[in-house]
Amino acid sequence: MTNHEIDYKIYGEELQFVEIELDPNET
Repeated sequence: MTNHEIDYKIYGEELQFVEIELDPNET
């Protein structure tokens, strides 16, 4: 269950990074 939590945190961080980069790019 610890591995799942770590994977989820990494996935969420990467998703935010992509969203942040696309946010200013689209604007």
